[in-house]
Amino acid sequence: GYDHWNKHFTFLCSLVWPLIESYWLVLASLVYIFRNDLVIVGEGRAVSAMQSFAKTLVHTGHVQYDEAASAEPLKAALQTYGELGIVRWARRFGNQGEHMVALELE
Repeated sequence: GYDHWNKHFTFLCSLVWPLIESYWLVLASLVYIFRNDLVIVGEGRAVSAMQSFAKTLVHTGHVQYDEAASAEPLKAALQTYGELGIVRWARRFGNQGEHMVALELE
């Protein structure tokens, strides 16, 4: 269905949409991961779980761009959500100061 679109617009969409999809994927995967209760997991495990969930959505056709499911855009979106206060970052003692991610429920 994109054949009749302006080629410049299509090019700009191909640059912007993977970024938008990666931010949407982080929110959708956080809801999927933390849907039952507030759970704290390591950042690496959280990104890995998000990436697995994102790849599932890519394979089922819910996400158009494979680039949105790669680790770097997901980490960047997670960091941005941390700065916005949507995701809360905490340091847990006894885990060598490993960054932990928690979904902010309030």
